[in-house]
Amino acid sequence: TPVFAASYSDTQGNDYEAAIEHLSGLGVIAGYEDGSFKPEKVVTRAEMAKLLVVSLGLEQGASILEGTSMFNDTVGHWAIGFINVAAQYGLIKGDGDGNFRPDDTVNYAEAATMCLRALGYERVVEKAGQWPTNYLNKANELRLFEDIASFTGTDGAVRGSVAQLMWNMINEQMWVITQENEKDGVYYGKGDTMLKLK
Repeated sequence: TPVFAASYSDTQGNDYEAAIEHLSGLGVIAGYEDGSFKPEKVVTRAEMAKLLVVSLGLEQGASILEGTSMFNDTVGHWAIGFINVAAQYGLIKGDGDGNFRPDDTVNYAEAATMCLRALGYERVVEKAGQWPTNYLNKANELRLFEDIASFTGTDGAVRGSVAQLMWNMINEQMWVITQENEKDGVYYGKGDTMLKLK
């Protein structure tokens, strides 16, 4: 059961309190059983998979995919369903050796990359230079890092600032197919926000 922001023991006065509260109310993010949120704890790849899947409204798919594992190291993991959905949608990728490394931590460059994939920008960003500069530049352009304290791309992404990043993400218009025809191909443009879709 999600622990909502009003009852978190360690978020009052935190720079990201509003984002945490909004996301908790939407059921995107939750605290711990002891009533804390741990805003300074670095998020893991499994946690990011869950956040992205829930933000996109794909939780039902996660429930369906709990029984099988796409990776060698996610069998029996609490987030197996979310990881499978995130991987199928290309939000988070494995390491190429059949593993996902679900409990490895995520830095800001990786978090930005995952959010931009969720927003549909991967194809655009991949043409714009090398990782992580291309993703960090696009994230800055879309103001995904707005209201987040200064950091470097290699810093561990902590739960408080990730809440702000996710809040900024779900309020940003997604990059979607706007027109499709056999003669001219596919056209992309800005669509609805995740928040509106939720």
